[in-house]
Amino acid sequence: MWPSKTWRRAFPKFWGNSGSLRFFTPTRMFNKQRLATAMLFSSTIGYLGLKKSWLSFGNNFECQGTQIEYSHENVTILDHSLIPFLLSKIRDPDCTPADFRRYSDRIMHLLIEEAIAAEPMKISRKKTLAGGEFDHYSLTKSAEDYCAVTIIRAGDSMLAKMFELIPGIKVGKILIQRDENSKDKHPIFYYSKLPRGISSKKVFILDPMLGTGGSCNLTIRKLKERGVKEENITFVNLISCPEGLAAVTDSHPGVKIITAVVDPCMNDNMYIEPGLGDFGDRFFNSD
Repeated sequence: MWPSKTWRRAFPKFWGNSGSLRFFTPTRMFNKQRLATAMLFSSTIGYLGLKKSWLSFGNNFECQGTQIEYSHENVTILDHSLIPFLLSKIRDPDCTPADFRRYSDRIMHLLIEEAIAAEPMKISRKKTLAGGEFDHYSLTKSAEDYCAVTIIRAGDSMLAKMFELIPGIKVGKILIQRDENSKDKHPIFYYSKLPRGISSKKVFILDPMLGTGGSCNLTIRKLKERGVKEENITFVNLISCPEGLAAVTDSHPGVKIITAVVDPCMNDNMYIEPGLGDFGDRFFNSD
């Protein structure tokens, strides 16, 4: 029994043609004993139950490194030379709240620019002050045709940059929190306030961290209940992991995701590693 085609499509860099698992360094660092154990298990991985921890063999290896290669047609990983530098700053536990906000804001600006750049554009010819002609680009849709939905509270940190780029954008709020007492940290819905006519709008979901994918999936379901189509939803976030990406793309294949980086995995507490800790606490200086 080999891993399902869904998992193999979600992680093409990690599965060979036979369904066996491929291991890479420096993202995954193994000593000889751990590597031998992992290779033995890889041939029968279908029997191990690949669920919440997609590369979990108990304590047979360690999750190390800062990012992995990931490929999916609906997932865009930001390709910018500044991203590794900026991420190194906000990952640093010694980063002050002021610097954390400053460096995070720079990443958010790049992410939202990437999301907007994927929108339909119209081109018109204009003249410069010197009299030369040039192609002028503008969004086909008006600001009223867009909506930003933040997942409270961390998602609110991304709203200022969205206002800079689409000043007249509509805003919705949704409050979803993880049940920290549950093993799978499943999400609990508390509240939402969405603008009228959202069913016809292009919606950007804003939340900096994508771990299990539970909060994002629940948000998408709430939007779909209001008539929003999957193809009109883009999820924008800073740090994701393969488990969360697979959870969202499997459940909602029409939704697009834009992220700055894909971290290797989640730990036993369902937090992204290496991650950066609680984004909301650090951004709002409330830890």
